[in-house]
Amino acid sequence: MRSETERMGALQDQQEEELIQGSQDLVLLQERQRQPGPSVARLYGSMDAAKVRIEPRPKKGEEKGEHEDWRDMKVLCWFEVENVPPSQRSTRQRKKVAREQPALRAKNLRYFCDITEADEFGKLLWATGCELKADLSPELVFLGDGRLGFGTWWRSISTMPSRLWIGSTLKNTSKEWRTPFSPKIYPECTG
Repeated sequence: MRSETERMGALQDQQEEELIQGSQDLVLLQERQRQPGPSVARLYGSMDAAKVRIEPRPKKGEEKGEHEDWRDMKVLCWFEVENVPPSQRSTRQRKKVAREQPALRAKNLRYFCDITEADEFGKLLWATGCELKADLSPELVFLGDGRLGFGTWWRSISTMPSRLWIGSTLKNTSKEWRTPFSPKIYPECTG
């Protein structure tokens, strides 16, 4: 079981590395700008992190250590949303509609996670976003706490036009912001 898990992990690492390399290819990125092809009108992204315990495993011939490490597991999700038909609405969604707010649900969810350092995860964030044409989408809604470290993506997207940022500062007690969120507000997304 362990060897199969490690084998699958190595394959995933290889695919992600190829994706990252492709997202850094300036010729390819310029070609995408010249011939963008279809993209979704509004793409959503969400990112968070949680502390996970990592117990280092000794290699063959090494003695087991007495310590454990805690690292941030970073999780990213790209998705689209759709209106929930009246016949499928939950009680909560019916109450939202009564308050004249849209009843939405996520679709086409794609998850990515890793325990790498934040700047390295930023490369995966950018690469997966490029794969989904987030950089070419007319509107990008990004949910996250804006913590320091995801600089590659934050700096790049914050300079692009027609972007929407929604950020939760509830979990950010460090007050360390890489960039402020865009002041552009869409009324249908507030509240």
